[in-house]
Amino acid sequence: MTTLFLIIYTLLILPLLVLVLHIAALFNAKTRRGIIGRYKSIKTAREFRASISPDTQVFLMHCASLGEFEHIRPILKELKLSLPDSKTVVMFFSPSGYENHPVTSDVNLFVYSPFDDIFSTHRFFNALNPAVLLIARYDVWPGQVFKASQMGIPSALVNASIYKKSRRLNPLVHWLQTLIYKKLSAILAISEADANRFALLAHRSAIKITGDTKYEQVIARRDEQLKADIIPSQILKKKLIFVAGSSWPEDEACFLPAIQSQSNRDLLTVICPHEPTEPHLSQLEEKLGEDATIRLSAIDSWHGESVILIDRIGILASQNRIADIAFVGGWYTQNVHNVLEPAAYQVPVIFGPINMNSREAQLLKTSGGGIEVQNAAHFSEIFTDLLQSQQKRHSQGKAAYTIIARNLGATKNTISAILKLIEI
Repeated sequence: MTTLFLIIYTLLILPLLVLVLHIAALFNAKTRRGIIGRYKSIKTAREFRASISPDTQVFLMHCASLGEFEHIRPILKELKLSLPDSKTVVMFFSPSGYENHPVTSDVNLFVYSPFDDIFSTHRFFNALNPAVLLIARYDVWPGQVFKASQMGIPSALVNASIYKKSRRLNPLVHWLQTLIYKKLSAILAISEADANRFALLAHRSAIKITGDTKYEQVIARRDEQLKADIIPSQILKKKLIFVAGSSWPEDEACFLPAIQSQSNRDLLTVICPHEPTEPHLSQLEEKLGEDATIRLSAIDSWHGESVILIDRIGILASQNRIADIAFVGGWYTQNVHNVLEPAAYQVPVIFGPINMNSREAQLLKTSGGGIEVQNAAHFSEIFTDLLQSQQKRHSQGKAAYTIIARNLGATKNTISAILKLIEI
């Protein structure tokens, strides 16, 4: 059955996918860069392996995109500390991950994941000869897993999570998924509920609950940002600060009416759009009034504007540091973004109603540190209540942080499981 699936996958399914990507690349520069990068992956892997000792252990980590990479950074750091002579290669599926990854000494090579057909994966794995294949969270590709299994290379899904309504559990594709997941050496699940769902796809003996390293990473990011002064301190002095992060237009329709109706002169709003493009920023300025807004790039000319628009990416974590109240966007467009970053600073977190794919959002709601709002009127009610009560802001912020504190320790558990796979 596995052989039949591989034949169908390699000769039918994957060629169709690659054809679609090549057609899309004609019209989309991002897709085109990803295609070109994939064609270079095998040569890059071969050159990297030739530059190091044949005996050097190589850890190969696959990430869908930048978010998954950020969450597994504590694993990469601890691997380097545990085995300083080893090398780490991180491969991305998404161009946004490959092009925007941070420079870090914990990774020796960043590369695009190769095309997933048996010929490309054979050449890539033979060129790199990794000691183990690690896959972040969910992005399992059959070609990678089957090739690792064929070569006797252990493979593990780390920070593994599976939503209860995941298509992977759909009866129509279930048997295909089991062929793939039963080839994994280990599935290191973030929770008991996830472990139980993975048991429907894989051998129970391969599944272990290790926790989610994103909690350690959010603390590391918090500590990195404690001295980051993006907005001058004199502007923040004696202000109640509301930070709206990763916002899309639909999110802004939820919170902007409440901001505009507030008469509190001590309120300072910081909006960090998910995509701070010129049209998006101009739209916000038009809605709020140019006299009420100033862009971060012009902050030296601040003259009492009540709304600061962040017009560059990569600094949201530092803005959560200054927040008294936080809103996390993304609920309407896809799913709520990272709700843990403001929680790390003991800030109450507000988000929209579409959040079931976020385990962290559910935990925050249960603790009382996260508040789900249904619409603009509901947001205004919650927002006004928090503005008027310092005690409520404090208690809900503390409740938000307890979720992080309770979930620390996953990195140690994960590293222990990985080293056991390679018998160290």
